[in-house]
Amino acid sequence: MLAALSSQLYTDVLYLYSDFGNPDKREKTLNRSLEGWTSIYATKCLSAATLFGVYEAVRGPTSRAFRQLLSGGTGGCAGSEDYDLCLETYLVDNPPSATFEADFRATSVSIMNWMDNISDFSWLLPLNDQETLNSYFRGAAVSAYSELVRLFNM
Repeated sequence: MLAALSSQLYTDVLYLYSDFGNPDKREKTLNRSLEGWTSIYATKCLSAATLFGVYEAVRGPTSRAFRQLLSGGTGGCAGSEDYDLCLETYLVDNPPSATFEADFRATSVSIMNWMDNISDFSWLLPLNDQETLNSYFRGAAVSAYSELVRLFNM
C-alpha cells in the first residue's frame, strides 16, 4: 500500500513542480479538487490493499499444494484413509529441493506416478495399451526435460 501511495505522490509532485510528462495530465493534476485528490489516493490505497490481500490469501494454499505435488504426496496418498497425515509424512520425509532442475524432475516423476495410479487413463489418447501409454509419457517427459536442460545449460 505504501508503494502505491508513494508512486502516486511522486507522480503528482512531478506534474506539479516540473514540465515533465503529459501536458494534459499535468493540467488535470494542477486543477484537481480536494474530492479528486481524496478519490485518487483512496482508490490507489484500496486497490493495492486488495491486490496484496488476495495475494497473501492465495499464496499459502497454493504453495502448500505445489509442495505436496513436488514431494510426491498427492499421487502417493491417493486413496489413503488419513490423507492429511499421509501428505504431512511425504512433506517431512521428502521435501522438494531448491533447484529448478530438481523441482522439474520431481514434478515429472510425480505426474508420472499420479498417472500410473489413475485407472483407465488410456481412453483419453489413441494409445490404448497401458504400457505404450506409460512409455509415451515417460519419453515425452524425458524429451521435455532434456530440451529444458539444453536450453538453460543446467
